Amino acid sequence: MNVKVEKKSKDNFSLDILKWCLIGAVFVIAIISNNLLQDQSILIRLGIIFAALSAALFLAYNTQKGQDIFNFLVEAKNELRKVIWPSKQESTQTTLIVLVVTVIMGVLLWMLDWVLIRAIGFITGIGVF
Repeated sequence: MNVKVEKKSKDNFSLDILKWCLIGAVFVIAIISNNLLQDQSILIRLGIIFAALSAALFLAYNTQKGQDIFNFLVEAKNELRKVIWPSKQESTQTTLIVLVVTVIMGVLLWMLDWVLIRAIGFITGIGVF
C-alpha cells in the first residue's frame, strides 16, 4: 500500500511540475501578447491579461502548493474573525501613551548625552562647544 501512495505522490509531483511550467508559459504568453498588441485597445489587452491571470490561478489552484496556499488563506481568514480588535478609544489612548513615553525618553536621552559630552570634555580638557 505504501508503494501505491508513494507512486501516486511522485505522479502528482511530476504533474505539478508540468502545471507550474504551464503557468510560467501562460505568463510569458501574456507578456508577449501585451507587447505585440500595443496598437490595440487597452480593454482588449486587459482582457487578455485577465484571461491569462485567471488561467494561471486556475492551474495554480489545482497543484498541491496551490491547495496549501488556498487552505492557508482560508485558515488565516477564519483566525482574523476570532481577533478582538481594540475600540477607537483604546487605540487613541494607546497611541497617546506611546507618543508621551517616546518624547519623555527622547528628552532623557538628550539630557544624558549632554551631561556625558560635558563630563568627557571636562575630563579631557577638550572643549566641545
